[in-house]
Amino acid sequence: MPSYPFTPSDWATITPLFEALERETVSRGNFLDWLEQWNQLDIAIWDAYTHLKRRAYADTSDHEAERVYQAYVQQLFSTYLELTQGLIKRALTIQPEAPTPNYQQLWRRWRNQTTLFHPDSIPIQAEISQLEGKYREIMRNYVETPGQPFAYWSERRIELNDLMMKLLKLRRALAHVSGLPNFLAYRWRELNRIDYTIADCQAFHRAVEESVVPLVAKIRAQNKPTSQMPEIDDIDRLIAGAERMLSRVDPAFGEIFHAMRDGYLDIGNRPNKTPTLEEWFFPGAAMAYLHVVTTHIGSVLHESGHAMHDTLSFRAQKSMWNLNGPEEFQEFAAVSMDMLSWPYYGQGQGGVFTTAESETAQQTIFGYYLDSLTNDVMHDAFEHWVYGDAPDDVTPDDLDAKWLELKRRFVPWEDVETNKDEAMTGWQRWTWSLFRIPLYMISYPTAIVGTCQFARLAEADRAKAIENYKTALTMGNTQPLPTLFQTVGLNFPFSAEMVKDAAAFVVEQMEKVRR
Repeated sequence: MPSYPFTPSDWATITPLFEALERETVSRGNFLDWLEQWNQLDIAIWDAYTHLKRRAYADTSDHEAERVYQAYVQQLFSTYLELTQGLIKRALTIQPEAPTPNYQQLWRRWRNQTTLFHPDSIPIQAEISQLEGKYREIMRNYVETPGQPFAYWSERRIELNDLMMKLLKLRRALAHVSGLPNFLAYRWRELNRIDYTIADCQAFHRAVEESVVPLVAKIRAQNKPTSQMPEIDDIDRLIAGAERMLSRVDPAFGEIFHAMRDGYLDIGNRPNKTPTLEEWFFPGAAMAYLHVVTTHIGSVLHESGHAMHDTLSFRAQKSMWNLNGPEEFQEFAAVSMDMLSWPYYGQGQGGVFTTAESETAQQTIFGYYLDSLTNDVMHDAFEHWVYGDAPDDVTPDDLDAKWLELKRRFVPWEDVETNKDEAMTGWQRWTWSLFRIPLYMISYPTAIVGTCQFARLAEADRAKAIENYKTALTMGNTQPLPTLFQTVGLNFPFSAEMVKDAAAFVVEQMEKVRR
């Protein structure tokens, strides 16, 4: 681990550094210097976090690594949060308006967070973090019983019911101390969703239900076989292919990925590796890192989209606060990177697949798009109900019933009657958004709608589309969400007509590949 001005496993060594920033004499004359000192401390804080996370995720049997990582994360939601809020209040007092244009969005987010924060929320946040860690541990320890994939979860049904009820109670308490009516409203602000509303999001739910669900139901009724993404078991070949494909999209992307091959790629599965697909950023080295448990090129390209976003934005902004951007645009960047790579899937174009494999891979992607639009929107609608409209005395049975209702609406082709017990408890299985990162799931279907619209722009003028895409990635978190999408040529929030057109685009592409 790199050298830091603190000991990562001991927050007592970190706290004085924030306290020194709080005590320092600051005026408008030296404000930017003080802000940069704070930025550099944040860079060290988050760099230590990624190193601890990498060690814990690389080997789940390393219990000491997991213990230190979890302790660090819990402090991020208690000590760090409180210290940071103090500095934010001081910054806004000294400099009520953003000191430079690139910090205008940060000041906007800070004002939103400052009015949301309440000191009584600190112990609640810490307890929530512990419970979120328990769900991660349940996911991490998953063992499939041959022929009985539901068995592991069934055995933990009561435990998961209890975990959800505890989380819901605490999250409601968090909203209450902040003066908000429910956790949905609280979380909306916590995520800094300043540029679109809960009502906008629920209109997106309705658009998918009205336009996409009937289309997918029709495709499902044709009983066409489901494609599976071809695996590339040779990891070296997979990585080399990904680099060639990214280079074809844009040389700068290939150069960034090539640099990541020196210790910043963990691709493929092995015993005790955390089963997840993630990209992290090591700000100390200014390097992105991929933790990908599959051998799918699509997964590598998706996470590479996040890597390019982090790298380009950090190079341009040199700020942890302006790294990447709103999560809706982060996922758009990732999904679009894979889309821009479609022409290079085949071996003749620098990719990893035969012609037949390339067709299968693209059919798999289109199937994923449609599944995500229906399943992920259903999941988000469930979270809106759980965290917004569910009654005060809601029970696990009520959650089961609501999940069944939404399945019948958003995925009516799935048989929920044959094994109703398994169907109605689906909200417990692999639902990291519900348990650990509430309301994040909607970022994927919105990203897919955006990517489908962006693909039409790329068909019309590919060079211009890629240049606009790179420009938007470089902006990081310095612009409002609508401006980021406008930079690539799209209007956000996405209308019902755009949702309908995105679904039509997917069907068009499926037919092209079949021909």
